[in-house]
Amino acid sequence: MRLRVLFASTIVTAALFHAAPARADDPNARSNQNKAKQAQVKGQLDLAKASDAAVEGRLNALNAEVATSQNHLDDARRTQSTATAQVDEATRRLGEATAHFDQTRRNLQVAALRAYMHPPQPTASSALFDVNEFARAEALLSVAAGNQSDAIDASRLAQRDRTQAKSVVQAALATAATRTKVASQRAAELSAAQSAQQRAHDDLQKRIADLTTESAALAKEQGSIEALIATRAGAQPAGSFAAGPVSGSGLIWPVHGPVTSEFGPRWGGFHPGIDIAPPFGTPIHAAKAGVVILAGWVSGYGNYTLIDHGGLVTGYGHQSRLAVTQGQTVTQGQVIGYEGSTGNSTGPHVHFEVRINGQVQNPRNYLTGNP
Repeated sequence: MRLRVLFASTIVTAALFHAAPARADDPNARSNQNKAKQAQVKGQLDLAKASDAAVEGRLNALNAEVATSQNHLDDARRTQSTATAQVDEATRRLGEATAHFDQTRRNLQVAALRAYMHPPQPTASSALFDVNEFARAEALLSVAAGNQSDAIDASRLAQRDRTQAKSVVQAALATAATRTKVASQRAAELSAAQSAQQRAHDDLQKRIADLTTESAALAKEQGSIEALIATRAGAQPAGSFAAGPVSGSGLIWPVHGPVTSEFGPRWGGFHPGIDIAPPFGTPIHAAKAGVVILAGWVSGYGNYTLIDHGGLVTGYGHQSRLAVTQGQTVTQGQVIGYEGSTGNSTGPHVHFEVRINGQVQNPRNYLTGNP
């Protein structure tokens, strides 16, 4: 779940940073495009918020599961505690019964000895018998044992009951311990899942806040870029540059390397250029001779350069280092910076744009072949 949410929020952020620019030459068109962009940003924010709502729903469900699991754990611990107390009570009773049995046995021994040492006087009936000393001792011991039989039986019964009770309670104790262990493991698993969902929720909340802030910043930057291009190329009528081969536009590819993202719709948004990914630090060349009208940091673009070629403007984003300054005149093929991964970038590449009066065009319409 967490990975799906973070991937969706990453798509949201990437789509926002590559939203389509508005026209600078037509206020109505620019207003309409701004409204369209605002709707697009709102859609992306709604997507992030929906993802966050799903995470929050799962988090609430986990909170309830954790509470239920904790109740089960508490019940298991109480059962275990009760079983332990029962074992302790049975052990105490055994101790008392054992002590009673030992005392009874000692009393029996003393009684037998006393009867042997001080035999009762013979009665008229007993005088009729002629018994020897051994027979008399046995008879006296039997009499003494009979007098103590109740105490001995009670002691033995207590020991038997204690053994049975301890066996039952020990089984209950083992069951309670198992329940406690299972409940503890479940509580730990739920707690870990709860923490993961909370982190996902916090991450999404931060991304939503960042997305909202960046949306406003990019809107302001886009307006400034369009105003700058409009000022430089305001006298150039729209459509003066026809799409076609190099002989018609006079552009060259700024770098050579694999294309990692084309111009057009991407991830629910719009990508206003072509991403070319040569090795990190590859020199970037001016697509055509012109004047640098911007060379500096532009949030989503990172180190960004705009070159006016007389109505047609090329842009170069995510540079690791700039090699030109604003106002400088450059020749076609001149190194204007070095490939990098600054700004909102998923990895080292050059984000290359072509604009006519501020409005982005597909660079492939102005170039031949592949970079």
